[in-house]
Amino acid sequence: MATPRFDGVELFLQIVESGNLTEAAERLNLTRSAVGKGLARLEARLGTCLLQRSTRRQRLTEDGQAYYEHCLRALAELEAAESVLESGRQQPRGRLRASLPLAFGHHYAAPALWGLLDRFAQLEIDISFSDRLIDVAQEGFDLAVRIGALPDTDRLSARRLGEQAIGLAAAPAYLQRVGRIERLEDLAGHRGI
Repeated sequence: MATPRFDGVELFLQIVESGNLTEAAERLNLTRSAVGKGLARLEARLGTCLLQRSTRRQRLTEDGQAYYEHCLRALAELEAAESVLESGRQQPRGRLRASLPLAFGHHYAAPALWGLLDRFAQLEIDISFSDRLIDVAQEGFDLAVRIGALPDTDRLSARRLGEQAIGLAAAPAYLQRVGRIERLEDLAGHRGI
């Protein structure tokens, strides 16, 4: 089994910053032996001695100093990358593609999305209004609002936003002409929009 490329780097940094293997072991919650073996594996993988150790002190070799400085720079870059990602989670930015049903989208969802634009200046919203079923991933949408049962939700993260009551209405003059409708079956043969 191959050794991961960066295995032992954190251990090495902790040894250097702690000043000795015993202190590094305490900080890493490992035994001194485990720390020593981890350092030996790192040195073997790199093909060089990183630390000169005696019973009283340790000091970086020339290769060890160079490797330590590179590791610090790499760690700073990784922390900067995580910081960029973290700031993105706190302040939405980029393009959000949304697919919304026609009527519901125009009256309810779009105004809520426009409110996001007011709050987050770095956010761009691209809305598509359509009642057709779409393949969210295939068509490149980040968000889709749909009314009714959703097929194939095992590939999506879906959440019920609410319920919508549906009712039938008729003009009083129409009902006077044709009579009152009591059951669903009574609708057969009636004109409707």
